[in-house]
Parts: sequence; C-alpha cells; structure tokens
Amino acid sequence: MKAVRLKQIAFIATLGFTAIWFRFLFSSRNLYIEANTSTAHKIDTHEENLKHITSSSTTTEAAPLKKPPELVLPIFNNQFHVLVMLSVFNGKRWPKYNEFTDQDLVDRDKEYLSTLRANLENKVVKEVHLFYMEDDDLKLVKSQNFSALNKLRPVKWHRRLHMADFFLYASKNLVNKSVIAINGDILIGKGFDLIDTERLRDERVMFSLTRHNIIRDGKRCTPLNLCTESYYRASHDTHVFRLAEPLNETIILDKLDYPINMWGAENAMHWTFKNVLNFTVRNPCRVLVTHHNHCSKVHGPSLEKVDEHKYSIYYLPNKGWTQKKVLQSYTPFENSLAYRKRKKSGFLAFFYSFLLRWT
Repeated sequence: MKAVRLKQIAFIATLGFTAIWFRFLFSSRNLYIEANTSTAHKIDTHEENLKHITSSSTTTEAAPLKKPPELVLPIFNNQFHVLVMLSVFNGKRWPKYNEFTDQDLVDRDKEYLSTLRANLENKVVKEVHLFYMEDDDLKLVKSQNFSALNKLRPVKWHRRLHMADFFLYASKNLVNKSVIAINGDILIGKGFDLIDTERLRDERVMFSLTRHNIIRDGKRCTPLNLCTESYYRASHDTHVFRLAEPLNETIILDKLDYPINMWGAENAMHWTFKNVLNFTVRNPCRVLVTHHNHCSKVHGPSLEKVDEHKYSIYYLPNKGWTQKKVLQSYTPFENSLAYRKRKKSGFLAFFYSFLLRWT
C-alpha cells in the first residue's frame, strides 16, 4: 500500500513539474516573437496583380480561404539566387509535342518569357541562373530588352534540367547563399522577405511550395487552385534553401537524377531530403506565394497515360521508388512560417519513459 502511494505522489509531482516546464517554454517563445517584431510588417495574403504577363486582363488568384488572423513577422533583406531552366520552343518542336500547333508553341514561349521577366524584376531576386542548351534560345531572351537583364547569369548546360542539377549546382557555386529553384513557368510572389534564411541554413530546412493559380480573361487557367485548404495534390514547383555545406554528390545522383517535370519528381526529392539528408521539408504556400503562369494548351506527358509513356519515378530502373515512399513524402500546406520540426527533448523522453514505468 505504501509503495503504491509513493508511486502516486511521484506521478503527481512529475505532472506538476511538467506543467511548469511547458509554461516556461511557451512564455519564452512569446518573448522571442515580441522581441523580433520591432521592424515587422503584417502578412497580407492578397497578391497584387503581377506585371508583364502576356495578357493585360491576367490577374493572380490566391486560394479561396477564409482570411486568417493577422500575423506579425520580422522582415529580412533577402536576396535570392534563382535557378531555372530556359524552356522555350523558339520555332522548334520537342519530341512528343507534335500534337500542338505552331501558335500553341508560340503562346507557351510567351508565358515562359513573361515569367522570366517578372522574376528578374522581382526585388527579392539577386540573380537568375538561367540554364540553357541552345545559343539561339539565349539570343531570344536577350532580344527581349528586359530592364533587369543585368541580373541574368546564363549557364550553358548539357541537358534539360534534372532534379539533381539544382542541388549539385548549388553545392558547387552557392553554398551559404539563399536559393530558389523553380520551374520555368512559376512567378515568385509575396512573402519571401519574411524568410529567416539563416534558420533555413542552420536548421537544415527546405521550403518546397505548392503553387497558386492565375486568372486570365476572367477564367482560371487551370481548374485547380492547388494551394487550397480542402485537399493536397503534392505539386511543388518552388524549392527554397540555403546550404551550410555541399550536399553528398553520390546520394544526389543516386536518388535525384531524373527530369524535374517527371511525374513524382518532387515526391522522390522530398523523401530523399527527409529520410537520407536529414532535412525538414515544409510547405508554407499560404505565406510564400507563387503562381503558375500556364494558360496555354501545351502540356507534357499526362498522368492518365503514365502506364503508356512511363514518364514517372515508378519506372526508373533500380531506384526502388514505391507508393509507400511517395506517401512518406507528404508535405501538406501550412498557414505560417516554421522551421525545424522539434524532436522530443531529453526531459520529455525521460518523462514518457517514467510514465510507462510507473503507471
């Protein structure tokens, strides 16, 4: 009887100490937030119409959400290096694109070029590292007389970008630099001056963002606005990171050496960064806004015919990408900026083991 009472007393005392500990943790966090808002601004989730899109009646659309409570976060003077592939047809036809008319391809080129122009002129962009294969394609860009061409850093490349190329190039050229790796039709919107890139670096965090839609001529360019509250469709076209050191080249080439537009490309990348490279991957797409500038008819291999064209990570030989790993890559939408996901502290681990032992 006495032994049982001692156990009960020890259990109650532990609960009390835990309550005090949690109160200290939360009060400390609140003090940190208040101390860092002296040069802050309020997050506005409504994106202004972006300039230089191909139609004057084009607007951007954020997800149709209830307006969240106003948050106050510090502003950082961020300057990002953007990595992107120059994806223009420029009068040529790529393999498997024969079904589209010449005008379809011209319309798609206009979207790529207008996106590049808008990103060059974005105030958070320091340089755009533009990967290209054909000299004529680079000449096309330079003939556009963009006002911010001084930010352009052409990179002659031997192939259309693979996912591995983003990270190997950054490992060799941009260590300790803030990087945004994007698809060629993604417009960088608001929120990127709110990122604490030192925390990205020190806590090994990547923001991999789901895009928002664009409205043109009063209609959505695509029926789905992917950064929504109701469902998650795993489309991530923007990856924000800052490397403290070069990544393991062997791992990157083994896991991520496939085209960036392959079905499942982001799933495999997320799984690798989470489970092999020990990164936290997050998706605060409602704070860091990007837009998909794709209203033209031109699209790549469809998901519905994936068993025919086999343009999917599932069909990569000897890589072992399975549905289980795809599910483990799940990176849902978030309404606020957060960084490293905390593991249980030593005290909490002790507390849980204590409960298991004494109750």
